[in-house]
Amino acid sequence: MRVLIVDTESTGLGDGTEVIEIAAVLYDCAARSFVSAWSEVIRTETPNGAMDINHIPDGVGVTDRDEAETYLAGMADQADHIVAHNADYDRDVLPVLAERSWVCSYRDIQWPKSKPRNLAELCLRHGVSMSRAHRAIDDCLGIVSLLDRVGESHDLVELINNAVARRDEPQVTVRAMVDYDNREEAKGAGFKWDGGTRRWLKTVRVSELADLKAACKFQVVNV
Repeated sequence: MRVLIVDTESTGLGDGTEVIEIAAVLYDCAARSFVSAWSEVIRTETPNGAMDINHIPDGVGVTDRDEAETYLAGMADQADHIVAHNADYDRDVLPVLAERSWVCSYRDIQWPKSKPRNLAELCLRHGVSMSRAHRAIDDCLGIVSLLDRVGESHDLVELINNAVARRDEPQVTVRAMVDYDNREEAKGAGFKWDGGTRRWLKTVRVSELADLKAACKFQVVNV
């Protein structure tokens, strides 16, 4: 099994922003080795409003977006799945890969150690470090290092297959029954405030529901 680890950097968040960097690493899970690595800064006229985060200066890109996506699609043709740490976001900004099989390294993969959302911290908890963060290729290589380390004691093919099964598992939306004074408890358990319905909501996999209810001090009910 081969996976294509993908990451992007953009000029900011919200409407009017553009992808400014795309990176990908083709990784062989059975051999525990990356096959090829690629990264491009994209030519864009949009000022990089996120330069303080990704440190990509304006005007350094030399590759058109279409050209970069064509190359990326060719790499994806060699992979069984696409892996990204925030798969929903990267799938949305890379429509050329939208119909591929995506696996989120945060939501879908069950890592042996606890899994903070931050990729650098996740790597550290597994005994590997990232040299830099917030450049697309560095985040891809961070996941490579993570897979290398976990592969020392776990079957990576099984790890990815289990992640695919988790991704495809039915989900349910639940409500935290808390009053205003206890709203921080809901927030701490991962519930989000829905202003339209004025409720604290969270979407979880069916298999996760029992553990969530047991862990919460407040009542959790299906919506």
